[in-house]
Amino acid sequence: MDTFLLTTDLPSGGVHTSTGTYPPEELNRLVAGFSQASGQSQRETLRHFGQYLFGSFLTAHEHFIQTAPDAFSFLASVPAYIHVEVQKLYPEAELPHFTIAQLDANTLHMRYQSNRRMADLAYGLIQGTVGPF
Repeated sequence: MDTFLLTTDLPSGGVHTSTGTYPPEELNRLVAGFSQASGQSQRETLRHFGQYLFGSFLTAHEHFIQTAPDAFSFLASVPAYIHVEVQKLYPEAELPHFTIAQLDANTLHMRYQSNRRMADLAYGLIQGTVGPF
């Protein structure tokens, strides 16, 4: 993976930190390159990365998960709690907007809106959410 980051033409040179912000074009280039190298579609690549990313978030920010009694409660808390905290750390962040409705005990409807068009990444993050609960 490090070789892939260093050989892809990125404005950051492939050097990333957890506290940095990067142009969305970097992720798009990485997804396109990794997708081509792996034979996966870009959609699959983003979904797998979303699942991986949630695992990383869980490791670093377990307290967010521990306060939710179930996956639906956690997902419903993302806009009002987690995104608020992200915005405090990264005021320039362009976060997606979610419209959320729990239709019944087994159905949660989430509508994703963003200019970045990362619905597949969000889908992967949502898939990753189900595991801890």
